[in-house]
Amino acid sequence: MSRETDGIIDEVSPHTVKKFELVEGYVRDWKEIMLNNSSCGELIFIDCMSNSGEYKHRETGETVYGTPVRINRLLREAASRYPRKNVSVIFNDKSAWKIAHLKALIPEGSGNYHVSFLNEDCNVLLRRLSHEVCGVRGKHSTILTRQLLTGML
Repeated sequence: MSRETDGIIDEVSPHTVKKFELVEGYVRDWKEIMLNNSSCGELIFIDCMSNSGEYKHRETGETVYGTPVRINRLLREAASRYPRKNVSVIFNDKSAWKIAHLKALIPEGSGNYHVSFLNEDCNVLLRRLSHEVCGVRGKHSTILTRQLLTGML
């Protein structure tokens, strides 16, 4: 059985690829603005429905990397340039198989760059994280979710 038929790697349309690109562009600019802000001690990016991070393009058959892989690359590089700022990414999906595949694509965090992989219902996760993150870190953390961004697109 191939990975595609296992349900781990989904097909993706050109429209969705464009959304990946738009989110990536937004985060590219957002991270620089926030990391240069002296009141921002930590960036947190949350993707509540990460999927496997890898797709098959519906029209070309080529491999396309999704938001988690793209954002990981951007924020990992940014963390290396801003060693006094903490950068955290949280990737979640309801499918344990998809999260396992994503873990294989994204290296572990190190230093001031933190990567977490979760396997929860996104609504439960957001409620839990809103209490944990805002209650502990307060105004010094800047949080962005992919779901907020794609809802604007």
